[in-house]
Amino acid sequence: MGPLPERIGKYHVLGRIATGGMAEVYKVKTIGIAGFEKIQALKRILPEWSREPRFIRSFVDEARIAVELSHRNIVQVFDFGKAGGELFLAMELIEGIDLRTAIGEAARRGLSLPVPVACYIIAEISGGLDHAHRKTDGSGRPMGIVHCDVSPQNVMLSFDGYVKILDFGVARAHFSSVPQSKRLRGKPRYMAPEQTRGEAPTAATDVFALGIIGWELLTGRPLFGGDDLMSILSAVRRAEAPPIEGLNHAPPPQLVAAIARALA
Repeated sequence: MGPLPERIGKYHVLGRIATGGMAEVYKVKTIGIAGFEKIQALKRILPEWSREPRFIRSFVDEARIAVELSHRNIVQVFDFGKAGGELFLAMELIEGIDLRTAIGEAARRGLSLPVPVACYIIAEISGGLDHAHRKTDGSGRPMGIVHCDVSPQNVMLSFDGYVKILDFGVARAHFSSVPQSKRLRGKPRYMAPEQTRGEAPTAATDVFALGIIGWELLTGRPLFGGDDLMSILSAVRRAEAPPIEGLNHAPPPQLVAAIARALA
């Protein structure tokens, strides 16, 4: 992890939020006239990846897709640019924790997620995905946006009670770059069977992933396990989901049926 930059373009860096294999996310602020300040999150490509054409195309696609989406359940993107030869994406800062961390902390404390809370989270994620899936261009034509990486790590729970979908970094749309190979895109435990085969994703791909999240929220256990990548992918391809009724305290039958349909 390198030293913290003081500025990235017009953005003053306040701290580092996260570091991944190809990008870093910072807490930043802009300063305007009369002392006006705006706090945001800024995602920047790491220097060693800033000249990799494939990753640059993916990052540009993420910006083009995200800027088209304006919904209370999707993290809003405000700016896309280049500073010091490196691309960045400035977006809404969510004060909270991701769903994966929340699930892990609940398990550590021996707590089960209340069914109404699970229902709220599932409904809010559904709202954001539905907006993305239905998005059309200026001519009214479907844009074909699919997130492709719906997982607890990419769902933020704000301290104010909002649920926000993060990271359209592997999302697809009709105008986005075509992958050069059938490489896996997304997190193995939350893939749909067609993703494990490198097939083109559809809205149903995101629905399947949401079904996995719903199943896990209601049961408190992972749906597709395995000790290595191949065993996880094999479990996903079989898509065998035990009935929720036998694993949890009587969730609403309508919810059980909806999750079963998502995983069909």
